[in-house]
Amino acid sequence: QKRPNDCHIKIRNHGQQYSMTNDGFYLEDSFETPDYYGKQYFATCIPGLASTLANELINIGASNVEISGSSGVIFYSSSDDDVDIGMKAVMYVRTAHRIMELISTSSPSYYDGVIVNSRDSLYSFIQSNTPVQSLLGDGKGGLLTLSVNVILNGKVPKDLCHSHYTALTVKNALVDLVRDLRDDGIRPDVDIDDPDVPLMVVLKGNGGSNDNNRGYDYNDRNDRRRRDNFDENVVDVSFYRVLHAGGSSLHRRGYRSSSAIHKAAMKESMAAGLLLEAGWDKLCQ
Repeated sequence: QKRPNDCHIKIRNHGQQYSMTNDGFYLEDSFETPDYYGKQYFATCIPGLASTLANELINIGASNVEISGSSGVIFYSSSDDDVDIGMKAVMYVRTAHRIMELISTSSPSYYDGVIVNSRDSLYSFIQSNTPVQSLLGDGKGGLLTLSVNVILNGKVPKDLCHSHYTALTVKNALVDLVRDLRDDGIRPDVDIDDPDVPLMVVLKGNGGSNDNNRGYDYNDRNDRRRRDNFDENVVDVSFYRVLHAGGSSLHRRGYRSSSAIHKAAMKESMAAGLLLEAGWDKLCQ
């Protein structure tokens, strides 16, 4: 099914952003997102299937779809959406492994002057930028269970280089904030197997490269800010809520969990991606 002319996929590559339309590629000047876009989401997939995933998201109505690397896609809700596009993606998209909603980020595109370079600063950032009442409250005066996973990209400060202790820092920031806000001092419980609110923190390090290798676009306002404030001991933090139960990969949806799965079995997401790339869905329409 051909995309409408006003639908396009954005691709980020080495500090520049390209848009792919029905007429081909063209270079854009900025990464900035228009004000009329709402929530930001991030979907992951098997490396190499990002463009397939992006097309799936466009077909269900996602806005401002941007390919990020070989295994991720950023997308947004629109003010015109009558259904949460993130939950719609969980329901209908077949090539994604995780669908996550952005809670907060320290990226210069969003916040000025946020410096995260240690456990203490990460603790403060999480406490200052997380709406814990809506995130961890059950709406009845009780609390939901949570889990925290951390992904480290690039060179990160020594104080944050251990994913387990960094996850504990984020967890402590959240439960301490809840305890301080409640009169009874109760903290939410952690459930690593089946949490009500699975959380993901991505730390992107700045260190280990020079200006040319970092891929800065010197004509881009946000990239100039990153360059001018560059510190190899500072990380960009992206804090997400995983939208599906338990937070595990969506290719494990449980329909064959009661039987043994051969270790060489193909992931359902891979099979769906190959069929879509081959055009099988168009043959069935």
